[in-house]
Amino acid sequence: MGTYEKIVSMWKGYKLETAADIDRVLDNFKTSFAFQSGRLSDPQITYHDTVSIFERDSVNEYTGVVRSLLEQRNQRLCYEFTRAKLVERAPLDIPLVLEVHKLLTNGTYSQSHYIDNGERPGKFKRHDYGVGLHEVGAPASRVEREVGDLMAEVEGYRGPWTLKAAAYFHARFEHLHPFADGNGRVGRTLVNYYLMQHDHPPLVFFEHHRESYYAALDAYDVQEDLEPLEEFFRQMVEETWKIQLWQVEKENQGHKPLAAFAGEQPC
Repeated sequence: MGTYEKIVSMWKGYKLETAADIDRVLDNFKTSFAFQSGRLSDPQITYHDTVSIFERDSVNEYTGVVRSLLEQRNQRLCYEFTRAKLVERAPLDIPLVLEVHKLLTNGTYSQSHYIDNGERPGKFKRHDYGVGLHEVGAPASRVEREVGDLMAEVEGYRGPWTLKAAAYFHARFEHLHPFADGNGRVGRTLVNYYLMQHDHPPLVFFEHHRESYYAALDAYDVQEDLEPLEEFFRQMVEETWKIQLWQVEKENQGHKPLAAFAGEQPC
């Protein structure tokens, strides 16, 4: 059994049913995910400030851009919302998507989006915005229907390939680019919601793998090649949970007794 398979097996053993169960298992994950996901678009975000916001809802002696703090506080509020929805076993549907977007982008829209273009957190885009090297994005006139079709398609999948379905969902969501802003943060949050819905460990999108991440998204945009993103997800699952797996395996093995040390050659 490989590392990824061991991690999935470990996760299935957690039996997450209550908010307390989720908090216990995701204690370190939630801040790491918020920090790394935020850093993909905002290099001013720091891990120290993220932890402070999650633990105390405040920071000390901050001199940076206020938007960076708002984004991380929004991450905390969104974590609390999705945690409750997981306990309720709420489906992945348009109302949930819009609420996640509202929570993650509240107070962070630029003047051009909010005032000039009339865009709002929690609402699909009103104008056509292309993104990335290939200017992908569904037209504003079709975006709600296309997102609804995607939700129905993914929710209706009953096959065994959870990670492949998650990669498809994320690639397609980012390709549609349904909002004026915040698409990456929303998409990364939603794909972890989908994974946990299906009893699969979530993943951190580590900043130092930024190029691989965006290259995998580009592969889907250009060729509808899903394999690079699925493989990226597999690697991120392993990197996210490898220490936890090591700890569990050490606990199961027990510690090395004195007799084992006494039989070794003296230094």
